[in-house]
Amino acid sequence: MRASNLLPLPIVLFTAAVAFAQTSPSTSASAKPAPSASATTTAAASTTSATTGPAADIAAKVQKAYDAISGFESDFVQQYSMKAFGQKKESKGHVTFVKPGKMRWDYTEPKDNVVVSDGTTLFSYVASDKAARKMLVKDSQMPTALAFLTGKGDLAKEFDLKLLDADKYKFKNGYVLEARPKAATNLYSFVLFYVDGETYHVRRVLIVDAQDNRNRFDFEKPTVNGKIEDARFKWAPPAGVNVTSS
Repeated sequence: MRASNLLPLPIVLFTAAVAFAQTSPSTSASAKPAPSASATTTAAASTTSATTGPAADIAAKVQKAYDAISGFESDFVQQYSMKAFGQKKESKGHVTFVKPGKMRWDYTEPKDNVVVSDGTTLFSYVASDKAARKMLVKDSQMPTALAFLTGKGDLAKEFDLKLLDADKYKFKNGYVLEARPKAATNLYSFVLFYVDGETYHVRRVLIVDAQDNRNRFDFEKPTVNGKIEDARFKWAPPAGVNVTSS
């Protein structure tokens, strides 16, 4: 049995939602390199409050930055590890989001892979397999954070938040915010947001599921609220591609 090459769509969409909080609406600067982190859930927490205290304060500042952004673009590096298979994969590319609900992940490694949504239909294309998946966004099993793509998400309302010890995660001069979904889901167990201590931009997102598989995204060279053509979110499978609907 081998691991599927198809991208883990719900996880990708979740991270896409978070990426809007990468930078403030008046900023168009490169993100700082994200410090190396070893994500474990055993690190000491400075607070466990989901509605008050430091964790909620930081989440509110991230939320405020996100709410002011209508469009976002960034280069990204993705590191995905599957514990059961003992496999680690690194991918790179460029991601674009526009509210409400439009996004596109163009992969340069693996070359020509695409994940794209026009707000209604979602495609995931793996070029090497000449295979694509198609689904309606409304019918897909997406995590609650998909709401961020439609402008309705709220970190404090949808997640139990905990502020972890940033030093133990080797993320000095910043914060590590753990978010666990209040509504049970089999898509992921928790998410770690690595938040810049001065700007409150999210520099890294790490998503962990019940099998301890880990999907990490580092965002680089972000720009916000630039001109993004709607045609970027229209995609059709190339000739000869096998399309599976779900």
